[in-house]
Parts: sequence; structure tokens; C-alpha cells
Amino acid sequence: MIKVLVFFLTFLTGHLLFAAPAAYDAIAKIRGCSASLIQFYGQKDNDKVLLLTNGHCVSQQLATTDAIINHPHFDIARIYRGNVPLIVGNLNIDHIVYATLTNTDVAILRTTLTYGELKKSFVLYHDELLARHLL
Repeated sequence: MIKVLVFFLTFLTGHLLFAAPAAYDAIAKIRGCSASLIQFYGQKDNDKVLLLTNGHCVSQQLATTDAIINHPHFDIARIYRGNVPLIVGNLNIDHIVYATLTNTDVAILRTTLTYGELKKSFVLYHDELLARHLL
């Protein structure tokens, strides 16, 4: 089946498709959940760092019909770098920007650190890194 799919995609595009090498920078862990550092287009160095994770990771009481918007929340995210899990630091989370289980399972969390502070504090940060994680 996979060979047929590869042949079909090759036929449609005119060339073989290859996946880009995996890069696991800007990955975080919040308790048992994974998260990604994200930066929306137009955010500045003095804006707080945002994390994208699953809605069920921020509240066990979140119902499938609920959404949490602009709500205080305190947690810690451990930041990893590279394909080998190298812990490069922790980020303090202070706010749920948005979380829901309504038709999707997503949460955006705000940390206490700014993007400018992240650039100075963590070796992993560079513009191309966050560009891969733009929404």
C-alpha cells in the first residue's frame, strides 16, 4: 500500500517526495504532556513566550463543551533541545490564553519569560527555530 501511495504521489508531483529531517528543538514537557514553543507572526521580543499543547493537559475538569479563555494557571514546562532529550531549562507558566476540548483538544499557555529573555537565556533559540513553529 505504501509503495502504491509513493508511486501515485511521485506521478502527481513529477518527483519523489522526501520528509525533512526531524528537528526536536523548541519542544517542552508539561507534566505528562508534550508542548511546543510557538510565536505568532508580529510578536515582539517583549511579548511573553507561548506554548501549544493539548487542552486536557491543563485541566482535568475541562469538559468537552468548555473553553477556558484568559485564566490564571500555574505550572512548569521543561524545555528540551535536539533529538537526544537534553533538558536546557524550565519555563514558568502563569496563564491559560485559551484551552478547549470542544471539537478539538488544544491549549495555548503563556509563560513568565519574554521571547527576548528566551534568546538570552536558552542556547536553543534562534529565529529559524521559531519560524518552524509559526501558526
